[in-house]
Amino acid sequence: MSQPPLDPHKAPGASSEQEQPRSAAQLLAAYASGERSFTYWNLNGLDLRAATLRDANFYGANLTGADLSGADLTRANFGQASLRAAILRGANISEAYFEGASTDYADMTDAITDQPTSDGADLASPAVSVSLNSSPAPASAPALRFCVYCGSGMPTEGTFCPVCGKSQPPVESAATSSPVVQPQPVAPVSPYGVYTPPAAPTTVQAQSPDSTQLGKLLREYPGSGLRFVGIALWAGVAVFGLIASLTESSFIGFLFWLVVGAGCFVYYYNFQRDVHAEIYEYGFSISRGDKTTRSRWEGITNVEHWVKQSYLYGFIPLGKSHSYTITLSTGEQVKVTSSLTNAQQLGEVIHQMWIISPANRGIRTS
Repeated sequence: MSQPPLDPHKAPGASSEQEQPRSAAQLLAAYASGERSFTYWNLNGLDLRAATLRDANFYGANLTGADLSGADLTRANFGQASLRAAILRGANISEAYFEGASTDYADMTDAITDQPTSDGADLASPAVSVSLNSSPAPASAPALRFCVYCGSGMPTEGTFCPVCGKSQPPVESAATSSPVVQPQPVAPVSPYGVYTPPAAPTTVQAQSPDSTQLGKLLREYPGSGLRFVGIALWAGVAVFGLIASLTESSFIGFLFWLVVGAGCFVYYYNFQRDVHAEIYEYGFSISRGDKTTRSRWEGITNVEHWVKQSYLYGFIPLGKSHSYTITLSTGEQVKVTSSLTNAQQLGEVIHQMWIISPANRGIRTS
């Protein structure tokens, strides 16, 4: 039984022309004409919703940000391909091959993994129909397998690869063996953990979700000890002022410093007490005092990044501080500041996840 290629070198015949950006029309027209090998093709960001691409060989191809929602990808080969931020919602990836593929942030919600379709069969309910001004696909395309050396598509009954010319191992009879390609789909992996498609609804929610709707906890960001420095300084000044006012019997001074001390306590209690944040698979949570703000990635409508340069005596640069203002679909805003440890890293994670979220990408491309 032959397996999809694991050889990382470029397939013979993959010229520089193949690495130029291709359109969805080019890809589907080539598939309709019987072509099944699309190794190293540049298909970045293409809209291939509900497309039929059974047995297609995308070895080493660039499918970053491509929309394959509802597509039939039965037995497709994605070995060494880039599927970063690709959308495979509801796609049929039964017996598809993902060895070595880059699948960071890929959305495989409701993907079908156990219902392979055969030639001439269609998915039960495709989301969008795709049509081209080209010749229709043949009623029955020839059975294909992939060269174990270069990854090119070739007839199942072929003995030699038509591209590299190397002899192929014999294929076992379908009556006595399992299908030629029988890999298990690999779940995409993000920098913060394994992506598992959520069972919760993916529509933007008007209310703040609880932590069970945000998936697995990936990383925690506790409060920074630096947030106490300013409060401690002002509290110390207030205590010194109170003592001085009592010594000089100044009632007005005593009231003034008492108000300053009370203000320090109120500021700490409402804004700096119990500060922490968490990053989950499908969202984030930020807590300050008794208030906790949670949101899924698709519930973010905008992220603003602010950089402040600090100076000594007005001209000697001391350093930069980063803060982020996150606006949610409910209109609520939450800030990420230096009161949290690794605030810049936390802000960048939220910023990047907002950029690649399917909801936001749909807004930008509509």
